[in-house]
Amino acid sequence: MLIPKNSSKLPLKKRLFGIMRMKRSSSGMTLIELIMLIAIGSIIVGGVVMFVRELTVSQTRMRDRLLALDLAQMQMESLMNSPYDSLADGTVSVFYGFKVKQTVTETASVTQTYTAPNVTLTYAVKKISLTADYESGDFSKPLFQLTTYRQSNTMLDTINS
Repeated sequence: MLIPKNSSKLPLKKRLFGIMRMKRSSSGMTLIELIMLIAIGSIIVGGVVMFVRELTVSQTRMRDRLLALDLAQMQMESLMNSPYDSLADGTVSVFYGFKVKQTVTETASVTQTYTAPNVTLTYAVKKISLTADYESGDFSKPLFQLTTYRQSNTMLDTINS
């Protein structure tokens, strides 16, 4: 500690704090300042790394969903162009690391009779659902599900009166 000479001639404030103040070099950092800098820097870097990781995972999942959706839409178009009687239930197709499960159920048989032209229309309707998941998945949390309805070929019966 430095004690200034002629300290009695200095004001009281300078006498008290001047005696307690140590001479310090203004170049460099103390150990506490360095530790605080490292701690704050690591918190900032850790936050940025977590943000980038979450962004990458989210972007990868979205890309996978879009690819699986595109594959399922191609399969749905194929089913819509195939004959009505060939639609089968339970088919699982694997494309590029994804699997698409096809579920076909008979939903209704509709008969409509028109009296003016004496015509009866009869057709059946099937519900087609495609569920997509990763190839290793078990469809418990699928990426998505597409559903559509397909009408059979209409049968015309003319009623003779």
